[in-house]
Amino acid sequence: MANRNRLRVLHLNLSGRGLGRYGALFARALAAHPDVEVLSLVHPNLLSSPVLQRVLQPVPLETWPLSSPLHKASLFPRLPTLIRKWRPDIIHDTAGSGFAPGVLATWAGRGQTLWVVTEHDPEPHLGMGTTLPSRWARTLIRRHAHHIFVHGPRGKEILMRQGVPEHRITVIYHGRLDPLFAHGQKASVPREPHTLLFFGALRPNKGVHLLVPIADRLHPKYPDLKMVVAGSSQVARELRKGPWPRELARILWEMRQRPYFEVHEGFIPDEDVAPFFQRASITLLPYLEATQSGVVMVAMPFGSVVLATRVGDLPFVIQDGDTGLLAKPQLEDIIERVDWALSHPQELERIRQNAQRWVERCRWEHIVARVVHVYHRLLGR
Repeated sequence: MANRNRLRVLHLNLSGRGLGRYGALFARALAAHPDVEVLSLVHPNLLSSPVLQRVLQPVPLETWPLSSPLHKASLFPRLPTLIRKWRPDIIHDTAGSGFAPGVLATWAGRGQTLWVVTEHDPEPHLGMGTTLPSRWARTLIRRHAHHIFVHGPRGKEILMRQGVPEHRITVIYHGRLDPLFAHGQKASVPREPHTLLFFGALRPNKGVHLLVPIADRLHPKYPDLKMVVAGSSQVARELRKGPWPRELARILWEMRQRPYFEVHEGFIPDEDVAPFFQRASITLLPYLEATQSGVVMVAMPFGSVVLATRVGDLPFVIQDGDTGLLAKPQLEDIIERVDWALSHPQELERIRQNAQRWVERCRWEHIVARVVHVYHRLLGR
């Protein structure tokens, strides 16, 4: 018989993409906590990755079939049944409004247990978050979630501006993602001093259009400069309707015309991620707007110095000149900061070492301890 002195947490991990990988590491750490009994309802796509299978091996799982839109609707009657059967103290949805069906299904089971959410992007990215389910999800979270976790003070400020009381919000660090990618690595790839990396989905909010002019300006001064671009060009349905797909195709064509660009277009398998960050001296985030970035939590542990723009909560995890480098979200300022970094290798090495020490505070056991403390407070324990 289960020990009812332990908290029971039903963890919803219904995104098969990046948020699902965050959720997998969160679930593993939560399952290891001595005060918690967890059951994770997962997107089946996560189990197609051998790396994620190993991560989730110690976590009790239920899967949710998603082969058709009809299966999405099947979650609504299924979740209340699972709640009645398993009787959790807490439902925690770690994809937030980034995966609207999970939020809507959780709301359908409201009143039976406490509901908490990790909201990664309180404000939608450029051109996104406009569909009716996404808008509903944000509204329901703001009104009905018992507690919301965000990844920085800027995210908290946004939620409070949207009407969420301060006592319902807790700031936690984004957990480090290198445990997903370090497994099975036999040897590190040598660091390349003049290699820059742009990693992640190729979306307009990330300043993808700035990469070509940045490299064009810097290549004459650094002939061995290499700009590595690795990420998927598959964009959200909302972006497909606008000019971005055509604009992105043009940008990728221009990159491929330049010998100092190395383009890896498409989803990068988990087992192939680590060498990109081990090679790159600098991971470049020329974002126009963002709330936070999981890329930071891969780059820092692997020793690639993060050079990002001062947007969202990036300054919350990057201390300029200490654990990373920050620039204004403007082309000239980004070029100037990259130029400084490439021409000061000793300073870059100091920043690299500082970042690897700092990111220890983002270990999952530390984050889960804070989350469980909030669980206890919500339950009056």
